[in-house]
Amino acid sequence: MLQISRLILCLVLVLAWEYQGIPCVGEVSARTYGRGAQESSTDFVDFELGPRAIHTNARTKNGTPVVPMWNAPMPKEGKYRRSSFPLVVQAQHSVVWRPTSLEQGTYNHYAALIRYEDQLFAMWANHVHGEDAPGQRVLYSKSDKWGHWDAPRELFPAPGPVKPRSKKGIHLKPDRWVVVSGTLYAIAYVHGAAVYPLARSVSLDGALGEPFLLGQLPESGELPSFMDSVQEAGQPSLTQEILQWYKEHCQVPWWADKEWGVTRKSIDGSPLIECFSYRAADGNRVLMMRNWELPPTRHTTIEST
Repeated sequence: MLQISRLILCLVLVLAWEYQGIPCVGEVSARTYGRGAQESSTDFVDFELGPRAIHTNARTKNGTPVVPMWNAPMPKEGKYRRSSFPLVVQAQHSVVWRPTSLEQGTYNHYAALIRYEDQLFAMWANHVHGEDAPGQRVLYSKSDKWGHWDAPRELFPAPGPVKPRSKKGIHLKPDRWVVVSGTLYAIAYVHGAAVYPLARSVSLDGALGEPFLLGQLPESGELPSFMDSVQEAGQPSLTQEILQWYKEHCQVPWWADKEWGVTRKSIDGSPLIECFSYRAADGNRVLMMRNWELPPTRHTTIEST
């Protein structure tokens, strides 16, 4: 139940990201600030973060200035262990899915949500044993009426043998939904056999198009077991349209790297993962990532215009 509650929380967050809808213009600069775990110092520092003037004595363990964070309450012990975070005031809550057996996959994460043709579509990663274990698949559900979600279906099946987390192997992670020329596409990334994206179309009646590669298969890459060949899985013109959608909507893939202009190290040397971007109200583009190490911190880059 803990994982399902996280899924619902993630859906709320992704919904907020989806509706930025501001055209993307300009380049992202390399000016990055830490944001997260704090260590107090007697020396205050002043700097600008977008339109804000920051005055802080909080720093990371490496000395990087940290933007002061809000104080979020810890979840209470409840029926579903630590899933009982305070409910968002005036928000409506709906359970997308609650697995009833281990075989259905009790780990559910990496949720993405979109509204398409007056219906809600949700997808997420699913596994029996835990996060990013070999054979992790992607499920999806849709809703045409608030509070009612269809039973989940496989969107991208297990790409290889299903194994415990202690083993290594190919697995999938969802990225986001994309609409190109009126058609809805689900984007997911292969991991554990190089890192590269896949896509497939999803229709309102639930019909799924054949999965295809978004670009070239890496030299060290391995195709999922549900795909027969690279030749049959390539759609170059459609691939370019989907990649262009990211640029036009100020988005970067969750797993973006230097090919997208994303540096995966902060100015204090922390390795960074899980990036997302949006266009702020002042017109600047914001890129956010978190560090791989503990304690978790959030790092932010703002474009120069």
